Amino acid sequence: MAGKLPDASGSATVEIQGVAKQFRTRTAADADALFLPLVATAKRAMAIADEVARTNSHLGKSPDLLARTYLVGMMLEDPAFMISGNSAREDNHYVLDLESGSFYSRMWINAAHENRSLLMQAETVGKMKEGLYEVRDLRNKTTLLQFSEQDAQQPHFFAEVLPQRCMVEIMERERSTGLANVEASVDRVKISVSLRIAGAVVMLALQRDEENFCWVVYDGRSNIKLGNLPEGDVDHCNGLVEHVTAFLRSGHRHFLDALPANARRGILAAPKGR
Repeated sequence: MAGKLPDASGSATVEIQGVAKQFRTRTAADADALFLPLVATAKRAMAIADEVARTNSHLGKSPDLLARTYLVGMMLEDPAFMISGNSAREDNHYVLDLESGSFYSRMWINAAHENRSLLMQAETVGKMKEGLYEVRDLRNKTTLLQFSEQDAQQPHFFAEVLPQRCMVEIMERERSTGLANVEASVDRVKISVSLRIAGAVVMLALQRDEENFCWVVYDGRSNIKLGNLPEGDVDHCNGLVEHVTAFLRSGHRHFLDALPANARRGILAAPKGR
């Protein structure tokens, strides 16, 4: 979360990679007013330079120099911009790299959703010829979403649509990460069982095996492992006593010998069907 409010009425800086001077907007600083015109102007300069380079072989392999020249001329003719020797960057900053054909911008994201507000700085990067861009969280460089130039043509895309989508994505990631952390931090469930069998109280502990997902039975007094309950569904409300009783009858003498004599007789004499 950013600590200061964006200056909506301020200006923006436009940097052409490889040009010493920067351009500063006279009025508008927001991406809804600048993104599409800047991209269109840069693409036009690159297209003109490519065409001139094809018909003038003496230019060699540096049409980007010609493209920068055309773009600077177009910016100088645009009354929305003025040239500035100040290297300081505004909160809203745009960089046009005509050699690689890439676009970069830094802007504020301001949104509200589900009784929550978000104010943060983000960056947009992309290739202008392909017309595809992604928005990244400026703090950790993670990609929040992708969009195309066609998406950017929607009314108030950068002021309303994109911030809302970014916020929803951030909230969904937080929820997903929170659930994952909860699952990772929860210990395996251990159930303590006190059973009355043939007049004696039998103390057991049951725990799920993480790999085989079966129930492991422990002596509730010594915590010694007795074994696993047979595979199959166990009705923990009605069938657990029967399953544990059958488990004890199956031959855990060290556990049975510690029980009172009447309990041992009751367990061993219990019908096999129980």
